[in-house]
Amino acid sequence: MRISKAMSANHFRLGYVFTFLCFVVGLVYFGLMLRNAGLTGDEGFYFNSAQAISSWLWYGAPPPELIETGWYMPGMSILISPSQFFENESKVLTARIWVFIINCYVLWLTVVLLLRIVTKKIAVAYAVIMVVNPLNTFYAFTLWGDLIAGQLVVIAILLLVTSVPSSNVVRLGKVALAGTAVLAAVYMRSNFILVFPLLAAGLLWSYLCGLNAESNQLKSIARFLAAIGLVFAFLLGLAPWSSVITERFNAPILTTTSLDLAVIGNYADDQFIDELEPISEHPGVNIYNNLLARSNAIDMPLIPYMRQERDRVLARVSVQEVFMSFSESVKKVYVNAGGILKRNCNRFVLVKGSKVEKASCDLILSVLPFFSTALYVGAFAFLVLTLGRNPQTRLLVLMTKGLLISFFALNLVHWGNGRYIHNFLPGMTLASVLMLSQFRHPGWSSATSLIPPLRFIFFGLHLFSAMCAILIAIILLT
Repeated sequence: MRISKAMSANHFRLGYVFTFLCFVVGLVYFGLMLRNAGLTGDEGFYFNSAQAISSWLWYGAPPPELIETGWYMPGMSILISPSQFFENESKVLTARIWVFIINCYVLWLTVVLLLRIVTKKIAVAYAVIMVVNPLNTFYAFTLWGDLIAGQLVVIAILLLVTSVPSSNVVRLGKVALAGTAVLAAVYMRSNFILVFPLLAAGLLWSYLCGLNAESNQLKSIARFLAAIGLVFAFLLGLAPWSSVITERFNAPILTTTSLDLAVIGNYADDQFIDELEPISEHPGVNIYNNLLARSNAIDMPLIPYMRQERDRVLARVSVQEVFMSFSESVKKVYVNAGGILKRNCNRFVLVKGSKVEKASCDLILSVLPFFSTALYVGAFAFLVLTLGRNPQTRLLVLMTKGLLISFFALNLVHWGNGRYIHNFLPGMTLASVLMLSQFRHPGWSSATSLIPPLRFIFFGLHLFSAMCAILIAIILLT
């Protein structure tokens, strides 16, 4: 594949045209179904906290409590807040349009970066799939940060790949941009913190592959060590939020309180679940309120008590129970995405909604199985077949495989919910188009050019990704 050395004016023109088309297509969907949509689920917290932030910055009024239960990262609230600076009667509508414009811009950045690594056809294929997929179009207008965060992670991977040319030289500026993109994604969805070690692993792989390409080994080692250190230095960007939430709960917390809660919810026994007071349809709310009541009863801080209960639950869980819980979470995320979307459609469409709104919702739900199946098949085929035809695409393939596997592994500690599918849509779309781009030449022969130790590691990683794909396919099909 041709690797572009500079971002040409044609790339920018293509990006502008594409962004305009995204905007037009999105407005059509929005006008048909979401024009009168109210807030649903977590959107309420993000919107209310965004209003508080804008009021604090614009009018000088102190914001109310923004942390609440500690389940949410503040990134989406900060992102929405500029749309709330001015008084108007349609603040929710303004926030949705603002978020949609940001989604279009982030998608444009992704396409521009792809044009520097793969052919124009593949970059356009990625753009088209992202635009016409009804899941993307629907969630691009919601105030959840999952879709934007997922696209930022893809951008981070593309930036890292372009930061390492074919020779063993790393461009620290692009590594810094990649770290910034991941940090922004983590501020929206804390589970993307796993991408930091993934970036470091990609840099280490690039250095090992280029050992014979650089005469000044000492200088090369120093630059790559600096790049890896720079990636992890971005974890310090979490310090402001971590200090605030740590002070609020009087316990060390890096991102949110929801991880311990999710572990308890995934692995608690039936007796624990039966003791919960069913005050909400969401199990997390019931568990949280139950733990809060118990901790207050024994006069113990909530977070230490929650972690004590987490350790007690994990001490009693068996390997078989872990696998069964993992399988159930995977099915909820990847099989129930249509059910969750249908429920959200019904929430968004007004009780007295027009026939056009209902028809639009029905249209999205009718074509959703086709897109979901195509993406799943493409992602699984990518994990099994694709290796990469040259050093740069090989690194891109490895990073994308690592991203997909980390997505699947999150189900070990994450709530199983079909709404979280749009965390993974950009990564799965990238995997599918990369698989299509190298379907005829998946890169098996070119991988033999690696030195023997790296060749062994490379094929071992490929075998592991193929086994993960087969395992997930078995879970979804049974």
